[in-house]
Amino acid sequence: MNCQRAVVLGGGLGGLAIAARLRAQGHATTIVERNAVLGGRAHTFEKSGFTYDAGPTVVTAPYLFGELFELFGERIEDHVEFLPVTPWYRYSFPDGDYFNYGSGDALYAEIERVAPGELDHYRQFSAYSAKLFERGYEQLGAAPFHRVGSMLRELPFIVKTRAYRSLYGMVSSYFKSEKLRQVFATPSLLVGGSPLETPAIYGLIHTLEQKWGVWYAKGGTGALVEALVSLLERHGVEFVMNASVDALELNRDRITAVRTDSGERIEGELFASNMDPAWAYDNLLPKTVGKLWRWRNKHARFSFGLFVLFFNTRCTYESVAHHTIVLQSDYEGSLEAITRGGQISDEPNIYLHRPAATQPIAGSRGESYYALVPVPNLKIDANTDWGQMGAQLEANTIRTLEQRFMPGLSSEIGDSFYTTPIHFRDRFHSSYGAGFSISPDLTQSAWFRYHNLCSSVKNLYFTGAGTHPGAGMPGVLNSAKIVGDLIAVRGT
Repeated sequence: MNCQRAVVLGGGLGGLAIAARLRAQGHATTIVERNAVLGGRAHTFEKSGFTYDAGPTVVTAPYLFGELFELFGERIEDHVEFLPVTPWYRYSFPDGDYFNYGSGDALYAEIERVAPGELDHYRQFSAYSAKLFERGYEQLGAAPFHRVGSMLRELPFIVKTRAYRSLYGMVSSYFKSEKLRQVFATPSLLVGGSPLETPAIYGLIHTLEQKWGVWYAKGGTGALVEALVSLLERHGVEFVMNASVDALELNRDRITAVRTDSGERIEGELFASNMDPAWAYDNLLPKTVGKLWRWRNKHARFSFGLFVLFFNTRCTYESVAHHTIVLQSDYEGSLEAITRGGQISDEPNIYLHRPAATQPIAGSRGESYYALVPVPNLKIDANTDWGQMGAQLEANTIRTLEQRFMPGLSSEIGDSFYTTPIHFRDRFHSSYGAGFSISPDLTQSAWFRYHNLCSSVKNLYFTGAGTHPGAGMPGVLNSAKIVGDLIAVRGT
């Protein structure tokens, strides 16, 4: 292979992963990151003596991280400890009931407890999910989709399996219990899609979790990022921090260099962008290229935004699970409000993260949490006063948790603060403050999603949540694998 200078734009998980793959191929690799820390949303920070995970916390395919270390003859086990999470998730229903989601006999017993007589329905659903996983993840999840022929070849499978249905509609065809319907449809929220609109192909998530489990990196996702950064440093990857890429220099259809906001010029022959592709096409690429994608940006549906409340408590809530998903009574109405625009409920849907359930804090009387609430993005609702709405959502979130399973929470909180879609827009250049780039609708998946290879700039590639195969840590890491394979085959 002809080894070249490679420049990676953005040091999120996708950027770190493609940097590892490019360096392993022998390319001299530099990561340019606009923030002071690496990992993008997947970083850890400290405040008031407590450590917080800032973003993704659910590790469902740890082998993908292991592959990056194996590229250099190392073992991830020597650098990161993955802790099993039990239960994987706990679903909290408005009637006070719950569902502990996991695997094996424990899962079967929970299904029988919540919905007697539905175990056979689960087995049928699981078999269908396995078919989707075999085709959608194992065959297509690590394959490029920048040619329309790739999509056309999949149409018979999509039609035969009716994978075009909504995920919620598909799950409902198997289960009579509304609680089980919500349990097995809601995971699409973790990749930015409403179960009412995300296609049934995303039912493969169930098999992915059953195959590899749900894990937590000891020390938080930030510890995982630190291990990746150390790996890259040991093998010669360079980092340019606090540098925002403001312009690209092109010679015909190839980038020759990038310029940062400080005026620094960084030359290269290969360029991989881990930026939100919608933002990159709208703000970074010259107006003479990428016209089709800019047109699509105007008409694209972006994933919902995120309100994230961080707080610590003076006491411990021993019975609270590591991952709790709090569902409200108007399930469908609440989902339509965040994806179509509408009044955010006073009792919001919440994902609650309690890392101390898996990694207790020795000698501590308190714990750190974050509560994530899906909200409309800034394209759907550009008029919200987030100063006022943020305070209201904080109060509603605390009240909901207090009423459900954290008695006395409002008086036990020591410190609290939050981020809104504006934070995601400004810090991460996330278009419209969307939490997961464009939503995983049928017409925004596979070939319809941002391609990993830029068609109009021959040496520009894209990784990250907005590209194929999609959001979530497995999707982001697989996007880097796709780009690495493309570069290995195409050269520069």
